[in-house]
Amino acid sequence: MGLTPVLKLVSIAQDASSITVADGTGAYHATTNPGGFGGPNPTSVDMVAAVIRMASYSSLNAYSSKRFAKTNLLTEAGQVLQKGDFPAANPGATLFPDSVYNAKYHPVYAGTGTISYTAGSKEFTLTNASTILAFPVVGIIIPSVDNSRVYFIDRTKTLNGSGGSVTEAFPNTAGNALAYEIVYEGDLKILVSKAGDNCLTEDLGIWAENDCQDDEFRDVWRRYRMKIAMSNKFTKGYLFDAHNLAVKLASYCGQTIIGGDCGCN
Repeated sequence: MGLTPVLKLVSIAQDASSITVADGTGAYHATTNPGGFGGPNPTSVDMVAAVIRMASYSSLNAYSSKRFAKTNLLTEAGQVLQKGDFPAANPGATLFPDSVYNAKYHPVYAGTGTISYTAGSKEFTLTNASTILAFPVVGIIIPSVDNSRVYFIDRTKTLNGSGGSVTEAFPNTAGNALAYEIVYEGDLKILVSKAGDNCLTEDLGIWAENDCQDDEFRDVWRRYRMKIAMSNKFTKGYLFDAHNLAVKLASYCGQTIIGGDCGCN
């Protein structure tokens, strides 16, 4: 089966200023966890770092990547991710805006030997490439070029004993006999709905306090139903639907609901 990394969510700050994640891969067990660390798979000890790539469902092609030391990720406390670590995910925001996020987790391991490529080409030369880069390895990093950029193996092209191809071109500078790293991939979907949730909670409190009439309460009740639907859709894997509901709920913050007494002011 090979190493199958798992990234788990630890917590989301109440103001969405940070998201904390941790490795949840666990130790290898032939029956209960064949994708875990150790045994026939790479160990957590040999892992040199981790790269996390994150994008919002607002624009899944806009990924940002950051390299982290493995230390925090391999503890229960986890690694704190800041919005500034991933500028492409909802550009310009200082907090994590309400959204569904796609987080890719790449444990990083030192490669064997050296790799070479022609400037601007997608092809590379690497002895024993078909063995070293066999699935579930997903890509390579050239640390001297960019230590958080993953070049993904193109599995539609031939990967043999002398080299292969990646899905995007290498830099326009020649790379000869360079050290490289190999990466695996885990996946975590994260629902951030703090702004909409906090706003709804405030409005429910105002409604109870001021005894708003039913017609004034209508939009708050609608938002409450949207919140329930959002959570259910996220749990069931309807991620774009959950994302759209999260964005819609957040859009109510700062608005005044019917009657002026039941909205975020």
